[in-house]
Amino acid sequence: MKNERNLWKSIIVIAAILTVLAIVMVGTASAKSLYVNRDLNANSPIRAYDIQPAPNYLVYQNDSMPTRYGGAGLAIDTDSEILFVTFEGSGKLDIVDAKTLGILGQVTAPNATNLAGIVVDQDKQKVYTIDRSTTTLYVYSWDATNKTLSLDSTQTLTGVYQLYGIALDEVNDKLYAGDLTMTVKIFNTADWSSAGSISVSQDAMGVAVDATNGFVYTGNAHPSYGSLGLLSKYDMNTNTETNVSIRTLSGGVSTDNVVGLAVDPATSLLYITTGNQGSGGSDRIMVFDSNLNVLNTTGDIGNPTGIVVPGKDISYNPLNLSKDDGLGGACVNLGDNITYTISYTNANTYNVTGVTITDTLPPEVTFVSCTGGGSHSGNTVTWNIGTITAGASGSVTLTVQVNLGTPPGTNIINYATINGAEPGTGPTTVSETTVTCLNQPPDISDAHPSIDCIWPPNHKFVDITIEGVTDPDGDSVTIIIIGITSDEPTSLTDGAGGAEH
Repeated sequence: MKNERNLWKSIIVIAAILTVLAIVMVGTASAKSLYVNRDLNANSPIRAYDIQPAPNYLVYQNDSMPTRYGGAGLAIDTDSEILFVTFEGSGKLDIVDAKTLGILGQVTAPNATNLAGIVVDQDKQKVYTIDRSTTTLYVYSWDATNKTLSLDSTQTLTGVYQLYGIALDEVNDKLYAGDLTMTVKIFNTADWSSAGSISVSQDAMGVAVDATNGFVYTGNAHPSYGSLGLLSKYDMNTNTETNVSIRTLSGGVSTDNVVGLAVDPATSLLYITTGNQGSGGSDRIMVFDSNLNVLNTTGDIGNPTGIVVPGKDISYNPLNLSKDDGLGGACVNLGDNITYTISYTNANTYNVTGVTITDTLPPEVTFVSCTGGGSHSGNTVTWNIGTITAGASGSVTLTVQVNLGTPPGTNIINYATINGAEPGTGPTTVSETTVTCLNQPPDISDAHPSIDCIWPPNHKFVDITIEGVTDPDGDSVTIIIIGITSDEPTSLTDGAGGAEH
């Protein structure tokens, strides 16, 4: 396990670097949806959920038109914003527009016949997918313009039993494979050589990787394939496994299994689909933190399978909601104002009625003002936009002040959500991240001389200090006197008299 331990040490170092970069690379709005194949045993649509902060976590947005019967694996090319859907017994994929949920057609995966797990390697612009119950992995080049897959190579993965699920770590170019055994196999994507394995307590089918924290999650979708109803977390840093039975969790049933798994790299939250691929099961989406605490669950949504959270900010966004802090990536000083511009466009061919925008103020700021008829109550600002005609655009603004007690380097994350009355017109949530400056300027608002009045006789120099200057960071402050004013004649010579004094 030494190689795996060193691998994850390097992942953590890179993740730390990315965290530092995230402090600098701010000032852009983000919005993200979760996508799920809603029903294995039907011509299932792809369903989108708006990813929101606590306590909502997931809010239903819309369904696509139905795809083909038996949808299983789900992946996304975040560059072209296209979803890939695999199907049992098929060598073709359906492709879906992630922003509109429009069905774009089918794509042939050359040589494949019974597709299961699928991932997209964004760095290499490759698609990796497997034939179910085999040892075969296909490597394709993806042409997003012409929407075609070209076969680069067919790999027989060493030491695997029957492939079902795969997950990709793009930080270190590793592929993790669930093959119906109690060992998850790891492969180098450069040459497909073995990079080790990890042991778990249940035959693994589905697999997901949290590269930031060094966790590998696994599950099994069916009792006849070895499912014990366990959700497993393997910590690569300590080489330890913890698991939880989803059958005993609130709302779980005795026939429940872990079907699909996905990690949001932005939050490290884990999302799974549950159910029983034969019959029964709770058939829901569950949200976990990295300690396997349940944060949220949906109701029964069918017989869900594949699930994916984009690595970039991609969402179903029918009203094109966006948000900008106007700082162009610059930091903000304590006590300064931030003015957000919240914009929208109705790209639909029909009018959208009953539109509202809600902005939730983070604890680091205080409301100052808003335009566009917004109303402020507590930590919420609401705009009743009303009807947005087809093709129309608009915007509102919100001004807040950064609280003086906010620590330097804090990411201020401000969320806004838009929703319409018509089905499929929301909600969509976007967030804007603004960082407080690491080195705050001195506070001179209370600066004053130690002596504000000098009484005669004034024939000697008098020492005067400047008081009331503070620095939020605790740094020393240098004060340079560039001039002195007085309502009486002054002299620069000690003891001077006459007309100059």
